Amino acid sequence: MSGHDAELVQLKAAVSCALLLERGGYSLDRKDSTKHCLKYRRGAGEVVIVNHGGQGWWDPMSDAKGDVSILMQHLNPSLNFGQVCKHLRGLVGMAPSYPEAERMREPPRRRPKSRRHRQLGSGYGSAGGFGADQRHTALKKQSSSGAHTCAGLHS
Repeated sequence: MSGHDAELVQLKAAVSCALLLERGGYSLDRKDSTKHCLKYRRGAGEVVIVNHGGQGWWDPMSDAKGDVSILMQHLNPSLNFGQVCKHLRGLVGMAPSYPEAERMREPPRRRPKSRRHRQLGSGYGSAGGFGADQRHTALKKQSSSGAHTCAGLHS
């Protein structure tokens, strides 16, 4: 292994992908993250998932994935390999702070009740519909008479 390869292996082990994303303006989405996959967001629709304990990443909107050096080039496409290593050297020993992302969610929409629903009442158990006990009794009667059962169909 050459000196450059050994240095790259050390840089990959010492710098977290999460740190690079935070430096690039991404924030952690704690609600959509799991123990093994941290979801980072930036702006509308920009998402990157960090996995393998901070040593790997992938973009769910494309085929892009890799280690910290490839992430650096993904975030800064104009950097060559030497510049990537120079930037990574400056981040050795630093830990991500895991800032939380502000999520913009629309409030849930309520569906209007249908006319039929309003005519029959507000739900099961009301005067217009079957209650749970009534449905259970009706199903018991059907099954005891043999109607609508497999045995009743084949005899």
